[in-house]
Amino acid sequence: MNLEDNSLVLILKEKQSDYYHSLIKVYQNSKEYLMQYIRYLPDFTDHSIIHSDNVLKIITLMLEKSGHLQEIVPEEIYVLCCATILHDIGMGVPDEFIENHKESLHNYNNEDVLSNRRTFHHVLSKMLIQEEWEKLKIIDEKFAEAIGLVAQGHRKVNLNNFYEYNPRQIVSSGVNYVNLPYLSWILRLGDELDLTNNRLNELVLYHYPPPTSIGETEINKHRGTFLLHFGEKYITIEAKTSDRGIYHSLKTHHKKIGQLLKDFHKTITSFPTPNNYCYDFPYIYVESKIVPLNFTPMDIGFSVNNNALFKYFINAQMYSKSIFAVRECV
Repeated sequence: MNLEDNSLVLILKEKQSDYYHSLIKVYQNSKEYLMQYIRYLPDFTDHSIIHSDNVLKIITLMLEKSGHLQEIVPEEIYVLCCATILHDIGMGVPDEFIENHKESLHNYNNEDVLSNRRTFHHVLSKMLIQEEWEKLKIIDEKFAEAIGLVAQGHRKVNLNNFYEYNPRQIVSSGVNYVNLPYLSWILRLGDELDLTNNRLNELVLYHYPPPTSIGETEINKHRGTFLLHFGEKYITIEAKTSDRGIYHSLKTHHKKIGQLLKDFHKTITSFPTPNNYCYDFPYIYVESKIVPLNFTPMDIGFSVNNNALFKYFINAQMYSKSIFAVRECV
């Protein structure tokens, strides 16, 4: 992708040219770093600069729909774009990097990190960005700190922890702030929504199927997903598959994205004070359209009657005296 084809990048070029020129350098320098994932995770979907390009396109579309594309300040555009480009850089960190950072990884079992880069890659991405910021051509250490946190925030970490993810992070002189949890949520959603089959190259798609079941499932989910559309209040995802397992895997993924949207809105309403502008987000649910090919899906669900549970486990039907029920609860 030519970065200048992206409207978010063009706005950065207009508003703050030095940030824009740094972003171009970050983009160019990231390509070799990102390609290293093939050495350690060759069986998974693409995590090269192509994936970063796709995520940046999705993020730009979401911001356009939110009406914030012209409001977002240059510092936030720069941090968001750099974090999007670099968010998977931890997939390809060498063993030596992990070995040399045992103390920083004290919360994790070092062997687990070595053997499960994918599980911990968001943490490794943050560490690499914050340590190698000069080689990556990031403007300075303050920006690198914010970019690393947003990159890490693309999965798992608690974005309601405003002590670590400050909604009013200062990265430069002037009056603007960077809203770390908001930018992290945007990146997290954009990453999850890069699930169409244009993420697969033809070699993987037709000639070299992955040898592991996890890799095969991931690739078949992408293979079956052919449309991603942004409406007024909802995101439509369309897919088709002839495999029951992939059908249910797709349903689970779409539900996960729907839950992410709910959690995102909860975070927005928790921001302590207004920042550069009013942070909101237009999408409230996911419209999932999965077509089963040559089979009838068994969409079995269960419901629980909470009143009945309370009646049978708490009141006198189970305990002869109410005080006994209180004792059991305690």
